[in-house]
Amino acid sequence: LAKQGVCPEPEWPYKVSRFRRKPSRTCYRTAKKHHILSYHRISTLEEMRSCLAEGYPFVFGFTVYQSFESDTVAKSGILNMPTSKEKVVGGHAVMAVGYDDIEERFLIRNSWGADWGRNGYFTMPYAYLGNRSLSDDFWTIRTAKEG
Repeated sequence: LAKQGVCPEPEWPYKVSRFRRKPSRTCYRTAKKHHILSYHRISTLEEMRSCLAEGYPFVFGFTVYQSFESDTVAKSGILNMPTSKEKVVGGHAVMAVGYDDIEERFLIRNSWGADWGRNGYFTMPYAYLGNRSLSDDFWTIRTAKEG
């Protein structure tokens, strides 16, 4: 993002069918006009909540267990902690955009379209993000440049 930039989502929306394809040259040219100038790593739940309270979303990766790919989560938009019987099926990167201290859950934007979860969003327990064997690599963008 700092070196190559990012093209607007309408220009190259996520489609699983073209996951392995490179974007067009036009996308790369447009991306150069949209790059970040400063970004920071965050690590604690308090830093995550503070980021969101200040209006800065953050991105991170998490370990995906079988329940995340279930119809239940796809319809409800609620991801709970994995059970001891679940198997790891991979990893995924997402963006946290909100939080609820009463429910102790983060609101997460997924990249699978508005038909998944709650209009493309889901919630995760604070405990999921607080466990480094389940979630890691938290980053927030502070300054971006367009044009």
